[in-house]
Amino acid sequence: MEDISKILSNKIVKQPEEIEQIKSFIKDKYDEDVSISLKSDSLLIEVPNSSLANAIRYDEPEIRKNITNKKIIIRTSR
Repeated sequence: MEDISKILSNKIVKQPEEIEQIKSFIKDKYDEDVSISLKSDSLLIEVPNSSLANAIRYDEPEIRKNITNKKIIIRTSR
């Protein structure tokens, strides 16, 4: 029987498509990297500063219309 660490090291974990699309949208529009966590009914977007958080908040209707219907939570971090 294989060791669990060997099994997990061979597994390629891919992010959900909606996370990749949101990260790409923010990177293209604001040239910033963000961290996104997916919950069952929401997305947590962590941004480096409050001005970016406010700008993304204005884009939230567009993101919800084109990418996801989940609740979006924007938080500053770092």
